[in-house]
Amino acid sequence: MARINTNVSSMIAQSNLTRTNSDLNVRLQRLSTGLRINRGADDPAGLIVSERLRSEMKGLTQAIDNGERASSVIATAEGYLAEVADLLNSVKNLVVEAANTGGVSRDEVEANQLQIDSAIDSITRISNVASFAGLDLLNGSLEYTASGMNTADVAFSRIDSARFGTANSIDVDVSISTPAEQGNLWLSSNTGGFTGFALDSDLTLEIAGKDGAQTLTFAPGTQQSAMADAFNLISDSTGVEAVFVNSAGASGLRFVTNDYGTDAFVSVRPVGAGGTGFSAFDAPAWSRESA
Repeated sequence: MARINTNVSSMIAQSNLTRTNSDLNVRLQRLSTGLRINRGADDPAGLIVSERLRSEMKGLTQAIDNGERASSVIATAEGYLAEVADLLNSVKNLVVEAANTGGVSRDEVEANQLQIDSAIDSITRISNVASFAGLDLLNGSLEYTASGMNTADVAFSRIDSARFGTANSIDVDVSISTPAEQGNLWLSSNTGGFTGFALDSDLTLEIAGKDGAQTLTFAPGTQQSAMADAFNLISDSTGVEAVFVNSAGASGLRFVTNDYGTDAFVSVRPVGAGGTGFSAFDAPAWSRESA
């Protein structure tokens, strides 16, 4: 049997045929899928970019679907409200007609009242059954709820709409699970280092808060009120303010944080050799009220 082991032309033809078949399979795959990149070997870098774009497209597509669904909910609620508006207009017409006591008999007024009662029952029924995919729209189940507010922000909260019914006012329940407080420190004038309200010697203090730390040096004789003013000048960079409190029986400086919560803190400590007898304590309740 004759064998061809060194037919170079045949080997070249087979190699070209194999490469052609491989290219043909790639082209057919791209034609069938409509994609240029079907696997990582086609373009690794391009695959990473395409997957990111595909992820963004999925998110945008879902956002569009959510918007369309919200529009459907609004359109459904609008249809129910339009029916309610028609019933209210009919009630108004009947009331105005009944006001014509000179031309409307008692029987007609009673008949109008029956129509008004029927319209009111229809409005109640519509508010109870109005729904979209099991979501009640007009029965009051979608009431306004605010949560996660700081205690100090409750006074500034605003509710754009509320159902009062026939009452002139409604009670509002405010539930505070963990009251947010400000950080406080107290420097008493009765501690060492002060004569009355003035410093006995040089004093360098480092005051630190959520926004940063600053160091201030005070000369002998500096009044505590002046110290408070100096601390307040740098409150933007520390997040801490100082208040001079002069109350019967006790006086001193109260340091308080601008923010509320666990992230807000205040630290005051002497730096260097000065500050003999200096000590800071938790601010007493009366000092907070006095300020």
